[in-house]
Amino acid sequence: MGIKMIKEKNIEKIISCLANKNSFVTAKKLSDELGLSQKTVYRLIKEINQDYVKESLILSEKGKGFRLNGDVYLKHQHRSHLLDEELSPKERQKQILERLLLSSPQSQLIYDLCQDYFVSEHVIQKDKTEIQKILKNYHLSIISKNRALYIDGKEFDLRRAIADLVTTFKTIDIDHLSYLKDDYAINYQVALFVSKQLKIIENNLEVTIPYPYNVNIFSHLYILLDRIQKVKPESYSEKDLLRHCSNQAVLAESRRVIADIEKYSNRKVSRKEIVYLYQYLISSRFQTQNDSKPDFSKRVVEVTHYYFKHMGMTEQGEIKEDSLLFIDLANHIAPMLRRLDNKIRIKNKMLGQIQTSYAAVFNQVAKVSDAVSQKYGFPKINPDEVGFITLYFVRFKEIQYEPISTLIVCTSGIGTSELLRSKIERTFSDLKVENVISYDDLYQLKDNYPEAELLITSIAIEEDFGIDSVLVSAIMTEDDKHRINQQVERMKYGR
Repeated sequence: MGIKMIKEKNIEKIISCLANKNSFVTAKKLSDELGLSQKTVYRLIKEINQDYVKESLILSEKGKGFRLNGDVYLKHQHRSHLLDEELSPKERQKQILERLLLSSPQSQLIYDLCQDYFVSEHVIQKDKTEIQKILKNYHLSIISKNRALYIDGKEFDLRRAIADLVTTFKTIDIDHLSYLKDDYAINYQVALFVSKQLKIIENNLEVTIPYPYNVNIFSHLYILLDRIQKVKPESYSEKDLLRHCSNQAVLAESRRVIADIEKYSNRKVSRKEIVYLYQYLISSRFQTQNDSKPDFSKRVVEVTHYYFKHMGMTEQGEIKEDSLLFIDLANHIAPMLRRLDNKIRIKNKMLGQIQTSYAAVFNQVAKVSDAVSQKYGFPKINPDEVGFITLYFVRFKEIQYEPISTLIVCTSGIGTSELLRSKIERTFSDLKVENVISYDDLYQLKDNYPEAELLITSIAIEEDFGIDSVLVSAIMTEDDKHRINQQVERMKYGR
Protein backbone atom coordinates (compact mmCIF):
# COMPACT_ATOMS: atom_id res chain seq x y z
CA MET A 1 0.00 0.00 0.00
CA GLY A 2 1.46 3.38 -1.02
CA ILE A 3 2.16 6.22 1.41
CA LYS A 4 -0.67 8.32 -0.06
CA MET A 5 -3.19 5.50 0.30
CA ILE A 6 -2.09 4.88 3.91
CA LYS A 7 -2.61 8.59 4.68
CA GLU A 8 -6.11 8.53 3.16
CA LYS A 9 -6.97 5.40 5.18
CA ASN A 10 -5.78 7.11 8.38
CA ILE A 11 -7.85 10.21 7.58
CA GLU A 12 -10.92 7.98 7.10
CA LYS A 13 -10.19 6.29 10.45
CA ILE A 14 -9.98 9.62 12.30
CA ILE A 15 -13.26 10.90 10.82
CA SER A 16 -15.03 7.58 11.42
CA CYS A 17 -13.75 7.40 15.00
CA LEU A 18 -14.90 10.95 15.82
CA ALA A 19 -18.27 10.27 14.16
CA ASN A 20 -18.85 7.60 16.82
CA LYS A 21 -18.10 9.95 19.74
CA ASN A 22 -20.54 12.42 21.26
CA SER A 23 -17.96 14.53 23.08
CA PHE A 24 -14.43 15.87 22.75
CA VAL A 25 -11.64 13.30 22.35
CA THR A 26 -8.02 14.00 23.21
CA ALA A 27 -5.22 13.46 20.70
CA LYS A 28 -3.81 10.81 23.05
CA LYS A 29 -7.06 8.83 23.02
CA LEU A 30 -7.22 9.04 19.23
CA SER A 31 -3.59 7.99 19.09
CA ASP A 32 -4.17 4.96 21.35
CA GLU A 33 -7.40 3.90 19.65
CA LEU A 34 -6.15 4.21 16.07
CA GLY A 35 -2.55 3.15 16.57
CA LEU A 36 -1.15 6.47 15.31
CA SER A 37 1.34 8.85 16.91
CA GLN A 38 -0.09 12.03 18.44
CA LYS A 39 2.01 14.04 15.99
CA THR A 40 0.36 12.20 13.08
CA VAL A 41 -3.11 12.83 14.56
CA TYR A 42 -2.47 16.59 14.80
CA ARG A 43 -1.00 16.74 11.28
CA LEU A 44 -3.85 14.79 9.65
CA ILE A 45 -6.56 16.81 11.42
CA LYS A 46 -4.89 20.00 10.16
CA GLU A 47 -4.89 18.59 6.60
CA ILE A 48 -8.55 17.54 6.90
CA ASN A 49 -9.64 21.02 7.97
CA GLN A 50 -7.66 22.64 5.14
CA ASP A 51 -10.05 20.91 2.71
CA TYR A 52 -13.06 22.66 4.26
CA VAL A 53 -13.11 26.28 3.18
CA LYS A 54 -15.96 27.86 5.18
CA GLU A 55 -16.14 25.73 8.33
CA SER A 56 -13.81 23.19 9.90
CA LEU A 57 -14.93 19.57 9.80
CA ILE A 58 -13.11 18.83 13.06
CA LEU A 59 -13.46 21.28 15.95
CA SER A 60 -10.72 21.65 18.57
CA GLU A 61 -10.76 23.10 22.06
CA LYS A 62 -7.72 23.56 24.25
CA GLY A 63 -7.64 21.08 27.10
CA LYS A 64 -10.53 19.03 25.67
CA GLY A 65 -9.30 17.75 22.33
CA PHE A 66 -11.24 17.24 19.11
CA ARG A 67 -14.88 16.80 18.09
CA LEU A 68 -16.57 16.30 14.72
CA ASN A 69 -18.59 19.29 13.48
CA GLY A 70 -21.88 17.42 13.03
CA ASP A 71 -23.53 19.99 10.75
CA VAL A 72 -20.59 20.08 8.35
CA TYR A 73 -20.19 16.29 8.45
CA LEU A 74 -23.84 15.62 7.53
CA LYS A 75 -23.89 18.39 4.93
CA HIS A 76 -21.04 16.75 3.03
CA GLN A 77 -22.23 13.14 3.29
CA HIS A 78 -24.02 13.18 -0.07
CA ARG A 79 -22.24 15.92 -1.96
CA SER A 80 -18.52 16.53 -2.42
CA HIS A 81 -17.28 19.93 -1.32
CA LEU A 82 -15.73 22.20 -3.97
CA LEU A 83 -12.31 23.65 -3.31
CA ASP A 84 -10.75 26.77 -4.82
CA GLU A 85 -7.57 24.87 -5.64
CA GLU A 86 -6.10 22.50 -8.21
CA LEU A 87 -7.46 18.95 -8.30
CA SER A 88 -5.23 16.23 -6.92
CA PRO A 89 -4.12 13.58 -9.47
CA LYS A 90 -6.40 11.02 -7.82
CA GLU A 91 -9.44 13.33 -7.98
CA ARG A 92 -8.69 14.22 -11.61
CA GLN A 93 -8.39 10.54 -12.54
CA LYS A 94 -11.69 9.84 -10.80
CA GLN A 95 -13.45 12.58 -12.76
CA ILE A 96 -11.95 11.43 -16.07
CA LEU A 97 -13.01 7.86 -15.31
CA GLU A 98 -16.58 9.01 -14.62
CA ARG A 99 -16.66 10.94 -17.91
CA LEU A 100 -15.44 7.93 -19.87
CA LEU A 101 -17.90 5.57 -18.18
CA LEU A 102 -20.89 7.83 -18.70
CA SER A 103 -20.04 8.57 -22.34
CA SER A 104 -19.13 5.00 -23.37
CA PRO A 105 -19.00 3.79 -26.12
CA GLN A 106 -18.29 7.35 -27.27
CA SER A 107 -14.68 8.49 -26.84
CA GLN A 108 -13.26 11.62 -25.19
CA LEU A 109 -10.62 13.60 -27.08
CA ILE A 110 -7.31 13.77 -25.21
CA TYR A 111 -7.04 17.43 -26.28
CA ASP A 112 -10.36 18.23 -24.54
CA LEU A 113 -9.24 16.47 -21.36
CA CYS A 114 -5.98 18.44 -21.39
CA GLN A 115 -7.88 21.71 -21.78
CA ASP A 116 -10.49 20.90 -19.13
CA TYR A 117 -7.98 19.85 -16.47
CA PHE A 118 -5.09 22.20 -17.41
CA VAL A 119 -2.59 19.36 -17.80
CA SER A 120 -0.33 18.05 -20.55
CA GLU A 121 -0.98 15.05 -22.78
CA HIS A 122 1.81 13.24 -20.92
CA VAL A 123 -0.14 13.66 -17.65
CA ILE A 124 -3.34 12.32 -19.26
CA GLN A 125 -1.42 9.25 -20.47
CA LYS A 126 -0.19 8.67 -16.90
CA ASP A 127 -3.80 9.04 -15.72
CA LYS A 128 -4.80 6.42 -18.29
CA THR A 129 -2.42 3.92 -16.68
CA GLU A 130 -3.90 4.54 -13.22
CA ILE A 131 -7.49 4.31 -14.53
CA GLN A 132 -6.71 0.96 -16.16
CA LYS A 133 -5.73 -0.44 -12.75
CA ILE A 134 -9.25 0.36 -11.51
CA LEU A 135 -11.02 -0.95 -14.62
CA LYS A 136 -9.14 -4.25 -14.44
CA ASN A 137 -11.40 -5.31 -11.56
CA TYR A 138 -14.39 -4.97 -13.91
CA HIS A 139 -12.82 -6.75 -16.92
CA LEU A 140 -12.83 -3.43 -18.81
CA SER A 141 -10.06 -1.69 -20.77
CA ILE A 142 -9.27 1.95 -21.47
CA ILE A 143 -8.31 2.27 -25.14
CA SER A 144 -6.34 5.06 -26.81
CA LYS A 145 -7.24 5.51 -30.50
CA ASN A 146 -7.14 8.47 -32.88
CA ARG A 147 -5.94 10.74 -30.06
CA ALA A 148 -8.98 9.91 -27.98
CA LEU A 149 -9.81 7.62 -25.03
CA TYR A 150 -12.75 5.27 -24.59
CA ILE A 151 -13.69 2.28 -22.43
CA ASP A 152 -14.08 -1.13 -24.02
CA GLY A 153 -15.76 -4.22 -22.59
CA LYS A 154 -19.03 -6.06 -22.08
CA GLU A 155 -22.15 -4.01 -21.40
CA PHE A 156 -22.86 -5.91 -18.16
CA ASP A 157 -19.40 -5.10 -16.79
CA LEU A 158 -19.65 -1.48 -17.89
CA ARG A 159 -22.92 -0.98 -16.02
CA ARG A 160 -21.46 -2.60 -12.92
CA ALA A 161 -18.53 -0.18 -13.07
CA ILE A 162 -20.87 2.82 -13.48
CA ALA A 163 -22.91 1.77 -10.44
CA ASP A 164 -19.77 1.23 -8.34
CA LEU A 165 -17.51 4.06 -9.47
CA VAL A 166 -19.67 7.06 -10.40
CA THR A 167 -19.90 9.08 -7.19
CA THR A 168 -23.58 9.97 -7.55
CA PHE A 169 -24.67 6.33 -7.63
CA LYS A 170 -22.55 5.52 -4.57
CA THR A 171 -24.09 8.27 -2.41
CA ILE A 172 -27.58 8.72 -3.85
CA ASP A 173 -30.45 9.40 -1.44
CA ILE A 174 -33.56 8.34 -3.32
CA ASP A 175 -35.85 9.82 -0.66
CA HIS A 176 -34.47 13.31 -1.34
CA LEU A 177 -33.85 13.56 -5.08
CA SER A 178 -34.08 17.36 -5.28
CA TYR A 179 -30.35 17.68 -4.52
CA LEU A 180 -29.68 15.97 -7.88
CA LYS A 181 -30.95 18.94 -9.90
CA ASP A 182 -27.42 20.33 -10.26
CA ASP A 183 -25.63 16.97 -10.60
CA TYR A 184 -23.88 16.58 -13.96
CA ALA A 185 -24.11 12.77 -13.83
CA ILE A 186 -27.88 12.58 -13.30
CA ASN A 187 -30.90 13.76 -15.28
CA TYR A 188 -33.36 14.87 -12.61
CA GLN A 189 -36.50 14.10 -14.66
CA VAL A 190 -35.26 10.59 -15.44
CA ALA A 191 -34.49 10.11 -11.74
CA LEU A 192 -38.09 11.04 -10.87
CA PHE A 193 -39.40 8.54 -13.44
CA VAL A 194 -37.23 5.77 -11.98
CA SER A 195 -38.28 6.66 -8.43
CA LYS A 196 -41.93 6.39 -9.47
CA GLN A 197 -41.27 2.97 -11.04
CA LEU A 198 -39.71 1.79 -7.79
CA LYS A 199 -42.83 2.78 -5.86
CA ILE A 200 -45.07 0.99 -8.40
CA ILE A 201 -42.94 -2.18 -8.06
CA GLU A 202 -43.41 -2.10 -4.27
CA ASN A 203 -47.14 -1.51 -4.64
CA ASN A 204 -47.71 -4.27 -7.23
CA LEU A 205 -45.64 -6.87 -5.37
CA GLU A 206 -47.10 -5.71 -2.02
CA VAL A 207 -43.66 -5.34 -0.48
CA THR A 208 -41.31 -2.71 0.88
CA ILE A 209 -37.81 -2.71 -0.60
CA PRO A 210 -35.48 -1.39 2.13
CA TYR A 211 -32.03 0.21 1.86
CA PRO A 212 -29.63 -0.69 0.25
CA TYR A 213 -31.69 -2.81 -2.16
CA ASN A 214 -33.90 0.11 -3.24
CA VAL A 215 -30.78 2.13 -4.12
CA ASN A 216 -29.38 -0.81 -6.09
CA ILE A 217 -32.58 -1.16 -8.15
CA PHE A 218 -32.84 2.61 -8.64
CA SER A 219 -29.25 2.75 -9.94
CA HIS A 220 -29.82 -0.25 -12.21
CA LEU A 221 -32.94 1.26 -13.81
CA TYR A 222 -31.39 4.71 -14.20
CA ILE A 223 -28.26 3.28 -15.83
CA LEU A 224 -30.46 1.10 -18.08
CA LEU A 225 -32.35 4.18 -19.30
CA ASP A 226 -29.08 5.96 -19.97
CA ARG A 227 -27.44 3.01 -21.75
CA ILE A 228 -30.31 2.17 -24.14
CA GLN A 229 -29.76 5.59 -25.71
CA LYS A 230 -26.17 4.60 -26.55
CA VAL A 231 -26.16 0.90 -27.48
CA LYS A 232 -28.20 -1.32 -29.79
CA PRO A 233 -30.58 -3.84 -28.15
CA GLU A 234 -29.41 -7.46 -28.03
CA SER A 235 -31.63 -10.21 -29.42
CA TYR A 236 -32.96 -12.50 -26.70
CA SER A 237 -35.55 -15.27 -27.05
CA GLU A 238 -38.67 -15.79 -24.94
CA LYS A 239 -37.44 -19.34 -24.28
CA ASP A 240 -34.22 -18.06 -22.72
CA LEU A 241 -36.21 -15.54 -20.73
CA LEU A 242 -38.46 -18.19 -19.17
CA ARG A 243 -35.48 -20.44 -18.50
CA HIS A 244 -33.88 -17.80 -16.27
CA CYS A 245 -37.00 -16.54 -14.48
CA SER A 246 -39.07 -18.89 -12.31
CA ASN A 247 -40.88 -16.42 -10.01
CA GLN A 248 -43.91 -15.46 -12.10
CA ALA A 249 -44.94 -12.44 -10.03
CA VAL A 250 -41.47 -10.88 -10.20
CA LEU A 251 -41.18 -11.78 -13.91
CA ALA A 252 -44.52 -10.09 -14.67
CA GLU A 253 -43.44 -6.96 -12.82
CA SER A 254 -40.10 -6.94 -14.65
CA ARG A 255 -41.95 -7.12 -17.98
CA ARG A 256 -44.19 -4.22 -16.96
CA VAL A 257 -41.28 -1.99 -15.96
CA ILE A 258 -39.38 -2.62 -19.19
CA ALA A 259 -42.55 -1.94 -21.20
CA ASP A 260 -42.96 1.39 -19.35
CA ILE A 261 -39.32 2.23 -20.07
CA GLU A 262 -39.89 1.56 -23.79
CA LYS A 263 -42.83 3.99 -23.77
CA TYR A 264 -40.93 6.61 -21.77
CA SER A 265 -37.78 6.45 -23.90
CA ASN A 266 -39.52 5.72 -27.21
CA ARG A 267 -36.91 3.01 -27.83
CA LYS A 268 -37.00 -0.74 -28.28
CA VAL A 269 -35.49 -2.55 -25.28
CA SER A 270 -34.00 -6.06 -25.38
CA ARG A 271 -35.78 -8.89 -23.55
CA LYS A 272 -32.47 -9.46 -21.81
CA GLU A 273 -33.18 -6.31 -19.76
CA ILE A 274 -36.19 -8.14 -18.30
CA VAL A 275 -33.81 -10.85 -17.06
CA TYR A 276 -31.37 -8.29 -15.63
CA LEU A 277 -34.14 -6.48 -13.73
CA TYR A 278 -35.58 -9.81 -12.57
CA GLN A 279 -32.16 -10.76 -11.17
CA TYR A 280 -31.89 -7.46 -9.30
CA LEU A 281 -35.36 -7.88 -7.82
CA ILE A 282 -34.94 -11.46 -6.63
CA SER A 283 -31.49 -10.54 -5.28
CA SER A 284 -33.15 -7.95 -3.03
CA ARG A 285 -34.75 -8.41 0.36
CA PHE A 286 -38.48 -7.78 0.36
CA GLN A 287 -40.28 -6.79 3.56
CA THR A 288 -43.88 -8.00 3.70
CA GLN A 289 -46.80 -8.07 6.13
CA ASN A 290 -46.99 -11.86 5.71
CA ASP A 291 -46.49 -13.57 9.09
CA SER A 292 -45.96 -17.07 7.67
CA LYS A 293 -42.50 -18.67 7.94
CA PRO A 294 -40.50 -18.20 4.71
CA ASP A 295 -39.61 -21.32 2.75
CA PHE A 296 -35.81 -21.25 2.55
CA SER A 297 -33.79 -23.38 0.14
CA LYS A 298 -31.46 -26.09 1.42
CA ARG A 299 -28.33 -24.04 0.71
CA VAL A 300 -29.72 -20.97 2.51
CA VAL A 301 -30.46 -23.10 5.59
CA GLU A 302 -26.99 -24.68 5.50
CA VAL A 303 -25.15 -21.38 5.06
CA THR A 304 -27.20 -19.73 7.84
CA HIS A 305 -26.40 -22.61 10.22
CA TYR A 306 -22.72 -22.33 9.23
CA TYR A 307 -22.59 -18.64 10.13
CA PHE A 308 -24.28 -19.19 13.50
CA LYS A 309 -21.97 -22.08 14.38
CA HIS A 310 -18.69 -20.45 13.37
CA MET A 311 -19.63 -17.08 14.88
CA GLY A 312 -19.91 -18.83 18.26
CA MET A 313 -23.69 -18.43 18.53
CA THR A 314 -24.48 -22.12 19.18
CA GLU A 315 -22.45 -22.64 22.36
CA GLN A 316 -25.65 -22.58 24.44
CA GLY A 317 -27.47 -24.83 21.97
CA GLU A 318 -28.49 -25.03 18.31
CA ILE A 319 -30.34 -22.06 16.80
CA LYS A 320 -33.68 -23.51 15.69
CA GLU A 321 -34.78 -22.90 12.11
CA ASP A 322 -38.16 -21.53 13.19
CA SER A 323 -36.61 -19.04 15.64
CA LEU A 324 -36.71 -15.31 14.92
CA LEU A 325 -32.89 -15.16 14.99
CA PHE A 326 -32.55 -17.83 12.32
CA ILE A 327 -35.31 -16.41 10.10
CA ASP A 328 -33.88 -12.89 10.37
CA LEU A 329 -30.40 -13.91 9.19
CA ALA A 330 -31.72 -16.37 6.58
CA ASN A 331 -33.85 -13.55 5.12
CA HIS A 332 -30.58 -11.72 4.46
CA ILE A 333 -28.57 -14.76 3.35
CA ALA A 334 -31.13 -15.81 0.69
CA PRO A 335 -30.88 -12.65 -1.47
CA MET A 336 -27.14 -12.39 -0.75
CA LEU A 337 -26.56 -15.81 -2.34
CA ARG A 338 -28.64 -14.75 -5.35
CA ARG A 339 -26.48 -11.63 -5.63
CA LEU A 340 -23.39 -13.84 -5.70
CA ASP A 341 -25.04 -15.99 -8.39
CA ASN A 342 -25.92 -12.95 -10.51
CA LYS A 343 -22.70 -10.98 -9.85
CA ILE A 344 -24.67 -8.13 -8.30
CA ARG A 345 -22.97 -5.94 -5.72
CA ILE A 346 -24.62 -3.69 -3.16
CA LYS A 347 -22.78 -0.71 -1.70
CA ASN A 348 -22.57 -0.30 2.06
CA LYS A 349 -22.33 3.40 2.95
CA MET A 350 -21.72 2.47 6.61
CA LEU A 351 -18.77 0.16 5.88
CA GLY A 352 -16.06 2.44 7.30
CA GLN A 353 -17.97 3.04 10.53
CA ILE A 354 -18.79 -0.67 10.90
CA GLN A 355 -15.12 -1.62 10.48
CA THR A 356 -14.12 0.94 13.13
CA SER A 357 -16.93 0.40 15.65
CA TYR A 358 -17.17 -3.39 15.46
CA ALA A 359 -13.69 -4.38 14.24
CA ALA A 360 -13.56 -7.71 16.09
CA VAL A 361 -16.96 -8.88 14.84
CA PHE A 362 -16.24 -7.63 11.30
CA ASN A 363 -12.94 -9.52 11.13
CA GLN A 364 -14.57 -12.68 12.46
CA VAL A 365 -17.43 -12.43 9.93
CA ALA A 366 -14.86 -11.87 7.14
CA LYS A 367 -13.03 -15.09 8.09
CA VAL A 368 -16.26 -17.08 8.29
CA SER A 369 -17.40 -15.62 4.95
CA ASP A 370 -14.15 -16.70 3.28
CA ALA A 371 -14.73 -20.20 4.67
CA VAL A 372 -18.34 -20.15 3.37
CA SER A 373 -17.13 -19.24 -0.14
CA GLN A 374 -14.54 -22.01 -0.07
CA LYS A 375 -16.86 -24.68 1.37
CA TYR A 376 -19.83 -24.00 -0.93
CA GLY A 377 -17.96 -22.81 -4.04
CA PHE A 378 -19.37 -19.26 -3.96
CA PRO A 379 -17.52 -16.20 -5.29
CA LYS A 380 -15.66 -14.25 -2.60
CA ILE A 381 -18.06 -12.39 -0.30
CA ASN A 382 -16.99 -8.74 -0.54
CA PRO A 383 -16.48 -6.31 2.38
CA ASP A 384 -19.81 -4.54 1.71
CA GLU A 385 -21.68 -7.81 2.30
CA VAL A 386 -19.47 -8.66 5.29
CA GLY A 387 -20.40 -5.27 6.79
CA PHE A 388 -24.14 -5.96 6.55
CA ILE A 389 -23.76 -9.44 8.09
CA THR A 390 -21.66 -7.89 10.88
CA LEU A 391 -24.59 -5.71 11.94
CA TYR A 392 -26.76 -8.82 12.33
CA PHE A 393 -24.26 -10.49 14.65
CA VAL A 394 -23.69 -7.32 16.67
CA ARG A 395 -27.44 -7.26 17.29
CA PHE A 396 -27.65 -11.01 17.92
CA LYS A 397 -24.86 -10.78 20.50
CA GLU A 398 -26.76 -7.96 22.22
CA ILE A 399 -29.88 -10.14 22.38
CA GLN A 400 -28.08 -13.26 23.62
CA TYR A 401 -25.53 -11.43 25.70
CA GLU A 402 -25.22 -12.19 29.42
CA PRO A 403 -23.76 -9.55 31.78
CA ILE A 404 -20.03 -9.86 32.43
CA SER A 405 -19.25 -11.49 35.78
CA THR A 406 -17.20 -8.80 37.55
CA LEU A 407 -15.17 -8.51 40.76
CA ILE A 408 -14.06 -5.25 42.39
CA VAL A 409 -10.66 -5.15 44.06
CA CYS A 410 -8.90 -2.80 46.48
CA THR A 411 -6.20 -3.19 49.14
CA SER A 412 -8.61 -3.80 52.01
CA GLY A 413 -11.48 -5.22 50.02
CA ILE A 414 -13.90 -2.69 51.53
CA GLY A 415 -14.38 1.08 51.69
CA THR A 416 -13.41 2.54 48.34
CA SER A 417 -14.42 -0.67 46.56
CA GLU A 418 -17.95 -0.46 47.95
CA LEU A 419 -18.15 3.07 46.59
CA LEU A 420 -16.91 1.77 43.25
CA ARG A 421 -19.47 -1.02 43.36
CA SER A 422 -22.42 1.32 43.77
CA LYS A 423 -21.21 3.57 40.94
CA ILE A 424 -20.51 0.64 38.59
CA GLU A 425 -23.88 -1.00 39.24
CA ARG A 426 -25.66 2.29 38.49
CA THR A 427 -23.62 3.02 35.35
CA PHE A 428 -22.99 -0.32 33.59
CA SER A 429 -25.90 -2.65 32.91
CA ASP A 430 -23.49 -4.94 31.02
CA LEU A 431 -21.65 -5.80 34.25
CA LYS A 432 -22.79 -8.12 37.03
CA VAL A 433 -20.80 -7.34 40.17
CA GLU A 434 -20.34 -10.64 42.02
CA ASN A 435 -18.40 -9.35 45.01
CA VAL A 436 -15.91 -6.91 46.47
CA ILE A 437 -12.59 -8.64 47.28
CA SER A 438 -9.11 -7.83 48.56
CA TYR A 439 -5.85 -8.23 46.67
CA ASP A 440 -5.02 -11.35 48.69
CA ASP A 441 -8.30 -12.96 47.55
CA LEU A 442 -6.96 -12.97 43.98
CA TYR A 443 -4.76 -15.97 44.82
CA GLN A 444 -7.90 -18.08 45.31
CA LEU A 445 -9.69 -16.45 42.37
CA LYS A 446 -10.21 -19.58 40.24
CA ASP A 447 -11.39 -21.63 43.23
CA ASN A 448 -13.80 -19.08 44.69
CA TYR A 449 -14.96 -17.29 41.52
CA PRO A 450 -14.49 -19.64 38.53
CA GLU A 451 -17.05 -17.71 36.44
CA ALA A 452 -15.41 -14.30 36.94
CA GLU A 453 -14.48 -12.56 33.67
CA LEU A 454 -13.38 -9.06 34.68
CA LEU A 455 -11.58 -7.30 37.53
CA ILE A 456 -12.14 -3.61 38.19
CA THR A 457 -9.45 -2.51 40.60
CA SER A 458 -8.32 0.70 42.28
CA ILE A 459 -4.75 -0.64 42.67
CA ALA A 460 -2.30 -1.86 40.06
CA ILE A 461 -2.20 -5.64 39.63
CA GLU A 462 1.33 -6.70 38.75
CA GLU A 463 0.78 -10.46 38.55
CA ASP A 464 -1.11 -12.35 35.85
CA PHE A 465 -4.21 -13.97 37.30
CA GLY A 466 -5.55 -15.05 33.90
CA ILE A 467 -8.42 -12.56 33.82
CA ASP A 468 -9.02 -9.16 32.17
CA SER A 469 -8.68 -6.13 34.42
CA VAL A 470 -9.27 -2.37 34.32
CA LEU A 471 -7.41 0.00 36.63
CA VAL A 472 -9.58 2.89 37.85
CA SER A 473 -9.46 5.63 40.46
CA ALA A 474 -11.50 5.28 43.63
CA ILE A 475 -13.79 8.18 42.72
CA MET A 476 -14.72 6.84 39.23
CA THR A 477 -13.95 9.66 36.79
CA GLU A 478 -15.37 10.08 33.28
CA ASP A 479 -12.08 8.74 31.93
CA ASP A 480 -12.48 5.63 34.11
CA LYS A 481 -15.99 5.11 32.76
CA HIS A 482 -14.70 5.45 29.21
CA ARG A 483 -11.99 2.81 29.76
CA ILE A 484 -14.42 0.41 31.42
CA ASN A 485 -16.81 0.88 28.52
CA GLN A 486 -14.01 0.18 26.02
CA GLN A 487 -13.16 -3.06 27.85
CA VAL A 488 -16.82 -4.09 27.87
CA GLU A 489 -17.03 -3.47 24.11
CA ARG A 490 -13.92 -5.58 23.51
CA MET A 491 -15.29 -8.43 25.60
CA LYS A 492 -18.78 -8.29 24.08
CA TYR A 493 -17.79 -8.09 20.44
CA GLY A 494 -14.41 -9.77 20.49
CA ARG A 495 -15.53 -13.15 21.76
